[in-house]
Amino acid sequence: MPHNQEPRGKGVNERIYYITTNILDDWSQLPDALPEYIVASRKFKYVFIGNLEANIYAYPFFEGKEKHLLRAQIARITHGTTICPKGLYNVNDKGDIEPLEEAAMPTFEELSAAEGWIHFQRNILMAGRITHFVEQKKDEAEREKELEELKAKDPEKDPLLGIAEDESKVIIRMRGNGSKLVV
Repeated sequence: MPHNQEPRGKGVNERIYYITTNILDDWSQLPDALPEYIVASRKFKYVFIGNLEANIYAYPFFEGKEKHLLRAQIARITHGTTICPKGLYNVNDKGDIEPLEEAAMPTFEELSAAEGWIHFQRNILMAGRITHFVEQKKDEAEREKELEELKAKDPEKDPLLGIAEDESKVIIRMRGNGSKLVV
């Protein structure tokens, strides 16, 4: 495991993903997401061909195979689009997301507005991780200084950030009455 990779069960590698090109064939486990693959995946577009061992011909150069790019894209999509109603979860002292014991189900009106929804996954930092990483080889003061610089350049967002606070537009479509809300 690379030194800067988040371990399985944590961060972008919290979940394991399997893939197949035919439901009747065997399933293949995708590798864990590496930060450098996530960072690189933001820089180009690619049409997947379905061969996990295929080289990626793109600019800028992508070091991994199609399976690595696919896993990086799944991490980005999962962390950017998993949402849930506001008021059902909180963040504990360790920074983990946990359900509230006495959560009340939101009303239709609350769910009809962007303010009634939150992201359920932590955002992926520009470094391709959920948390900042500083080499262990440095002394404690130097590590703390570098960590503060990283946090200033690329701040970690609130884990349960409201979707109304996103930088891009949010569209909520409600079925039944045909209403649409654009934030």
